[in-house]
This record gives sequence, structure tokens and C-alpha cells, in this order.
Amino acid sequence: AAVVLAAGVIALLHMIVNAFSVLESPFRFLNGIYLCAFGVFMIILDFPWVDKYPQVHAFRAHIYHFVLFLTRKVGRGIWYFFLGSLVFAALWDDSTSAFLAIVLGAYVGFVGLVALLVGFFLSKKLALAKGELLR
Repeated sequence: AAVVLAAGVIALLHMIVNAFSVLESPFRFLNGIYLCAFGVFMIILDFPWVDKYPQVHAFRAHIYHFVLFLTRKVGRGIWYFFLGSLVFAALWDDSTSAFLAIVLGAYVGFVGLVALLVGFFLSKKLALAKGELLR
């Protein structure tokens, strides 16, 4: 979550430093804004300290209510894999740093892949247990 937010901030700072690049490619700027927003959302969902703040906790409940797939391991895995590709595209396309694009994008994508695999194995295990109970 923090990596996604950091990638968005890096992309936005690069766009601000090169002021004309915002006019040249508004998609890159919008991509940076999306990365920052998604990074904040994932920090709110993943970090345990948000329970100390009632407003942030209420925002977390709204995110879970309206984006229900993030409550499941498979959904969270797909989401992180998507964010990994978005991080890679934002940093690579922005020519900010190919190294950062590969490292940060691969890290977030790998977290997504692991969450996806864990979700599939847990679902399979649950289906087997359900089958045993129904016999």
C-alpha cells in the first residue's frame, strides 16, 4: 500500500517538476493521481492503526461496503496485481526511473500474486471441507 502511494507521489512530483509534461500527457498526470488515491485507500484498508481514528474507521467500512471484492483474498490479489501493473506503467512511461518501475511494480505485483494463490488454496480447502460436511 505504501509502495503504491510512494509511486504515485514520485510520478506526480516528476510531472510537477516538468510542468509542461502535464499539458503534454494528461493521462500520466491522471495515472499519478489514481495511484495516490489507491495507495491511500489500501493504507486505510491494510494498516491496523486506522481503528484508533473513528472517521478513518468509518471510511474503511464504506470502502468495504462499496468495494466488496477487497474483503476476499482473491479479490485483494487481483487488485494488487492490477496496482503493480499500474505502478510499473506510471514509472516506466514517465521515464522517471526504469529501475524503480521494475522493482516497485514487481514487488506490488508479487504481493498480488501471492495473495491470489493463497486465496485460491483457501477456497479449495474450504470447498473440500464443505464437501466432507455434506456427505
